[in-house]
Amino acid sequence: MAKPSPTMSETSRDLVRRARQGDPGAYVDLARTYLRPAYATALAIVGRREEAEEIAQDALSWTLARITAFGVASHFSARLLQRVRKQARHFMRGQPRAVVVPALLGLDEQAREVVLLHDLTGWPLWQIAESLSLCEAESRRQLFEARRFLHARGIPPSPSA
Repeated sequence: MAKPSPTMSETSRDLVRRARQGDPGAYVDLARTYLRPAYATALAIVGRREEAEEIAQDALSWTLARITAFGVASHFSARLLQRVRKQARHFMRGQPRAVVVPALLGLDEQAREVVLLHDLTGWPLWQIAESLSLCEAESRRQLFEARRFLHARGIPPSPSA
């Protein structure tokens, strides 16, 4: 029987602490918690599902393997998404031309990340801001501007909006 996802009371910081102590269940819970945001970030950059999935999984594995090197447990999501962005950009350098999701083509990379992290993963703006090293007001502005841009091109808002 599969272990349920961590409860709301078990924070990411607790999961990182447990993983650093060698708890294999914490690694699984961290993967469940962070794979989708990692995928959304990769998709915002590369625009292709298969490549985004591979990049997200590789970056998550890389970050988990180095979890004991982090000075502060609360920085796990920032380190992971930083690694995803690095790998995705490296992947794109090898492409003959950038192919992105057509509806998001006109947005800059950071705006795509904000929209996808918010609408695809359901992350609150404070968590997006923390992971992208922005203030919450800036992540809110990015989301508003991106939605306005997409709406002007006939793209309806996400159901969670």
